[in-house]
Amino acid sequence: MRKKLFIIILLNAAPIFAAQPAPKRQKGESGQPVAVAAGVAIMGKNNEELGRLDLKGEDPITHEPFDELIESNKKFLLARVETHQDGNRYVHYFDALEITRHIYGDRFFTRLNNPKVNPINRRPIDRIRYFVYNELVPQFEYLGSYRDFFPPHISTDLVKGFVNSARDILMAYRMRFHLAVLFYMGMGGVAKDYAQAEHYFTMANDPSILNEPEVNLAGNVNAASILRRISLIDWQKEAKLFLGTIYFTGGYGVIKNYSTAVQFLVEANRSPAPIGVRKEAQFYLGCVYFTGDNAVAKNYMVAKRFFTLANQPGAKQREAQLCLGIIHYVGGDGVVKNNATALQFLTEANQVDAPDHVRKEAQLCLGLIHHAGGDGIVKNNATAVQFLTEANHVGAPTHTQTQKEAQLCLGIIHYEGGDGVVKNNATALQFLVEANQTDDPQTQKDAQLHLGYIHYEGGDGIAKNYEQAAQFLNQEFPDATIEKQRDAKFYLGSMYYNGGNGIAKNYTTAVHFFTQLNSLHVPIERRSRAQLYLGIMHYKGGNGIVANTNEALQFFTSANHADAPIEVKREVQLYYALIYYKGSNGVVKNYGSAAHFFTQAKQLGAPDHVCKEAQLYLGIIHYEGGDGIVKNNATALQFLSQGVSCDSIEETRKAQLYLGIIHYEGSDGIVANNATALPFLTEANQVDASIQTQKKAQLHLGYIYYEGDNGIAKNYEQAAQFLRQGVSCDSIEEKRKAQFYLGCIYYEGGDGIAKNNDLAITYFTEAKKQGALVERQTFSLYYLGIIYYEGGNEIAKDYARAESYLIEAALDAPIEMQRGAQLYLGLIYHQGGPGVIKNNQQARYYLTQANQPGASIETQTRAQELLNDIRDN
Repeated sequence: MRKKLFIIILLNAAPIFAAQPAPKRQKGESGQPVAVAAGVAIMGKNNEELGRLDLKGEDPITHEPFDELIESNKKFLLARVETHQDGNRYVHYFDALEITRHIYGDRFFTRLNNPKVNPINRRPIDRIRYFVYNELVPQFEYLGSYRDFFPPHISTDLVKGFVNSARDILMAYRMRFHLAVLFYMGMGGVAKDYAQAEHYFTMANDPSILNEPEVNLAGNVNAASILRRISLIDWQKEAKLFLGTIYFTGGYGVIKNYSTAVQFLVEANRSPAPIGVRKEAQFYLGCVYFTGDNAVAKNYMVAKRFFTLANQPGAKQREAQLCLGIIHYVGGDGVVKNNATALQFLTEANQVDAPDHVRKEAQLCLGLIHHAGGDGIVKNNATAVQFLTEANHVGAPTHTQTQKEAQLCLGIIHYEGGDGVVKNNATALQFLVEANQTDDPQTQKDAQLHLGYIHYEGGDGIAKNYEQAAQFLNQEFPDATIEKQRDAKFYLGSMYYNGGNGIAKNYTTAVHFFTQLNSLHVPIERRSRAQLYLGIMHYKGGNGIVANTNEALQFFTSANHADAPIEVKREVQLYYALIYYKGSNGVVKNYGSAAHFFTQAKQLGAPDHVCKEAQLYLGIIHYEGGDGIVKNNATALQFLSQGVSCDSIEETRKAQLYLGIIHYEGSDGIVANNATALPFLTEANQVDASIQTQKKAQLHLGYIYYEGDNGIAKNYEQAAQFLRQGVSCDSIEEKRKAQFYLGCIYYEGGDGIAKNNDLAITYFTEAKKQGALVERQTFSLYYLGIIYYEGGNEIAKDYARAESYLIEAALDAPIEMQRGAQLYLGLIYHQGGPGVIKNNQQARYYLTQANQPGASIETQTRAQELLNDIRDN
C-alpha cells in the first residue's frame, strides 16, 4: 500500500483561531461569590462593596493564588464574571489577563455565531467587570466593564469605514483584526481573499502601535493602559499566527511561501502569546516541516517535535495526533517507521470529539495499518475494512480524496483477500472504479493498476477482458512498488502471448514485455516464468518472431534454474524434449534425449496437460524408434492411450493418428485390425487437426479402404480420394507409398474406379523415385514392366520399356516378385515384339529362373509350360 502525505486534507479545513486554553482542573461551583467576609473588599463603580475576595484563593484557570499573582505582578487586574443558570446568578473571579485571553480565544466564534461563555460552567456570560488592586487600603477598585474595552460587533459593511476613523487605538486595532479575519474566512458578506486578509493582518501586526501613549506603560500604571497593552500584544500574536497560516496554505491572491510562514509562526509561538495561539503556531510549524518545499526542507523529526508540543488539550490536539500518527506510519527523516506507535496516535485522533475530517483521515490510516500489519500489529484485513468503510462514508467536499483513498484500499483488500476477508473481484471492481474517479494521479494509477489485474484474471462474475486490462496496465506506474510494476509487465506479456479476450496474439509485443523481466534484478520466480515464455515463443516462432531453436534453448536453460518454481522446470523439460524430438537449427534430433526429458517432465509431477503431452510424444518415439530407443508398438500404444485426451485438440488428433497407425500396422504383440484403426484415423482427419496430421490420417484411411479386411469392405473410390488428399504430406516416404497405392488402384481398377494405365504409369513412375522404400521402388518397377508388356487403355505395348523395368525389378525384388519378373522377361524374349527381338535362349534362361523355388505355383506352372513350348519347337 502506498504512503501518502495526508496533510493536504488537513489544510482544507478552516483553522480554529487562537485555541482557548482548557483549565488544568476545575473547582466546583458554589453559586456564591468567591469573596468571603474575611477577604479583601471589592468596590463597585459607585464605591459600593460588591463582595470580598480571599487572597489565598486560586485563579480558576492558572490555579495560582491571588496573593502570589498580586505580589509578582504589580499591574495585576481582577475580573468579575457573572453568569446565570436555572434562575440563579453565579459570580467567579479570574486573573483578568487569563479570562481576557479566554474570551479573545473564543472571540470570532462567540462574536459571529455564539455568545461568550464562562470557562467554569460553560454558561453565557452576562457581565464582566475589571478591578485594580490598591494595596494602600487594601481593596480592589472598579476599573471598567468588558464593553468599555471591547466594543460590540460592528457589521462587515461598516468595518472598513471605522478602521481608519476610530479614535480609540484598541478599537481601531480590533477592527483591522476583525476585518482581516472576515477576508481570511470569507464571512460577513465578503469573499475569501488572502491578499486582503494579509494586508489587514499586517496592519494589525504593526509593532509601533505599542508605543502609543495610551498603551505605553513607561511611567504609566493606568489600569486601562495595562489591559489595552495586554490585548494588543495578544492580538498581534494572533495576527502573526494568521499571517503564518496564510503563507503556509497560499492561494486566494497570496503565493505560498514556507520561509515567510515560518518567520510569522515562530513569532506567534513566542511568549507572552496566549497558550492557544502558541499551540496553534506549533501545529502549523509542524505542518510546514511535515510537507516541506524548496525554501524549507521536509523534516519529520522537526515536524514531530512541533506536533508533540501541539499535542495538548486545545483546538488542534486531534490534528496534531493525526499528524504524529502519519509521521510514525510513514517514517523517514530520522523518525523510525513504527506502526504500533502510529496506531496509538491515530486511535487518539479518531475520538468522537475530533473534527470529522480528522476522523476520516485517522480511519483511513488505521485501515492502512491493520492491512499492512507489522511492528507488533497483526495484519487483519477484516479490521482494516471496518476502518476504511468508516473513512468512505460521505462527508464534506474536503473529504473526497480521503474517500477515494479508502475506496482504493478497500478495492485492493477485496482483490487480494485473506486475513478475514474473502477475495472477491466483483466487490473489488466496484471500489476501484469509484477510486479511479479522482484528480489525484497517484490514486488513479493505483486504481487502474488493480483494475488491470482484475480484468486480466476475471472471476467472481467478472469476465476476462484482455483489451480493458491492457488499457489499464500499458502505462508507467512510477509510484507503485517494483513488484507490482513487474506484475503489470508480466500480465501484459501473458495477454499478448496467449491472445484472446479482445487482444490479438502478438509475440513481438509479448517478447518486449517479457524481456524487461529477464534480468538478474527480477526475483527468480517471476524471471524464470518470463524466460520460459520467451523460450516457447522463440521455439514456436510466428506472430513476428522468427523460430530459432538455439535461442529457445538458451532461454529454457536460464529458466531451468535450481530455484525456479517446479511448474516452470516441468515445462522446460517438456520443451527440451520437444526440441530433441524434432531437431533443427543445429540441434540434432535425438529420440533418446527426448524420451529422457519427457520422462523428467512426468517425474517432476507435471500437471495433467503436460503429462498427457509427454505421454503422446513418448508414444510417438517408441513407435518410430531410433537413437537408442527400440521401436515397440505395444509400448507406444500404452503411452498414446494415456496421451489421447490432451488439452490441445491438435495434440489429441495427433495421438489418435498414431493409435490408428499402430492398429493398422500391428506387430509387437498388437494384432493389426483395420476396423479398430478406422475410427482413430477418422477422428485424426478432422478439420481441427494440424494439416500434416490430417494428411497422414488420409493416407492410412486410403490404405485401409484399398486393402479392406476386418469387416471393412474394399472401396477403391474412397481409397483413391483419401490418397489423393494425403499425397502432399511432408513425409517423402509416405508420399511415395501413396503414389504406389494410387498406381495399384488405377492399374487394377474396380470398386468405382475405372482401370487407367496412363494414371497408373504416372503414379508408379513417381513411386519409384528417391525417398521410397527399396521394396516399394521395386514393386513400382515391376508394375510398370507389366503395364508396358500388356499395353491397353491407350498405352501401346512396349517390350523394350517392359524389359528395362522388369530387369531392374528382378535385381532387388522379394524372391516371389523376382520370379514373377523373370517369368515376364521369359515371355518377352519368347514372343519378341515392339523393341525386342525374339530370343529363345534368353527366354529359356529367365523361364528357368522363374521356375526355381520361391516362385508362386502359378508362376512355376506358367514357366514350365513356356519351357516345354520352346523345347517342342
